[in-house]
Amino acid sequence: MNQFPHEMLFTGNNITINKPLSEVWGHLTKANQKYTWIDDEGGYLISSWREDDKITWKTSDDKDYYRGIISSRVDQQSISFTIHDAYEEDTMDPEFNPDWNEETWKISFKSEKDTTILTIEILDYDSEHDTDDIHDHEETIASSEKVSQEIIPGMLKKIKTYCEQQ
Repeated sequence: MNQFPHEMLFTGNNITINKPLSEVWGHLTKANQKYTWIDDEGGYLISSWREDDKITWKTSDDKDYYRGIISSRVDQQSISFTIHDAYEEDTMDPEFNPDWNEETWKISFKSEKDTTILTIEILDYDSEHDTDDIHDHEETIASSEKVSQEIIPGMLKKIKTYCEQQ
């Protein structure tokens, strides 16, 4: 089997928000707030945003889509979290199931005068891509390109709108 080159998968994207960093940080780290910027189909992200606490990405019908843990938090600088595919199997524990895909996301905040540069990166993508089937590789690359070129930029635009309207 060939090992899929994971480093090819995702890159970071950023956007400038016309609000000071302290306001953007405050808007995006409210405990148990439903953040709909994560999903175009009515889903949302919810967490306390404290290190080692749970984070859940829910579908529009409140089923777990992804589950994970806040792996690090540096106030007014960054939040990282690792999430696992949950699908509709809501009794599974993602920490003990090695068959699930895992992604590590990082949201970074940088102050620049009266604005904030917000960056979303997927730092690590661990999946079952050990295959000889070139079609599987092509599908994964296409999915990665869509995330980098459409999904994350769409999330950033929603976050910008949300923060600037507060």
